Amino acid sequence: MIELPKKNNPTAEFVIMDCREIDSLNKKFDAIVCGFCIPYLSNNDCVKLISDCKNLLNNSGILYLSFVDGNYENSGYISGSSGDRTYFYYHNLNNLVKTLESNHLEINRLIPKNYIKTDGTDEIHTILISKKTNAQQWL
Repeated sequence: MIELPKKNNPTAEFVIMDCREIDSLNKKFDAIVCGFCIPYLSNNDCVKLISDCKNLLNNSGILYLSFVDGNYENSGYISGSSGDRTYFYYHNLNNLVKTLESNHLEINRLIPKNYIKTDGTDEIHTILISKKTNAQQWL
């Protein structure tokens, strides 16, 4: 999965890691993309990830998150087309917005995307693009 980005961006550095350990990175970034990883994180892990991303972003850095908006209590095991099961978390959009704002990340875009599942049903995937604000303006 990482070979294609390496081929398309040969000067970029790529690391495979657990997103819950992103705070181990010792760099600052202009952008962080968390494409559909928070559906596999508990609320506590999601809050930590957002805080870690804030700490890793340069001023005016961009954070991309995607997830399925829903009731956290409806989270549970789902099966993929291969039959493998994994725990899937729904996250409430309003709660995520509050978490982003409390971490000085301002929502720039909210994009709902219709997704057709393999069983023919559809669900809305939500994309949030936020920008790190100057923390001093909050003081």
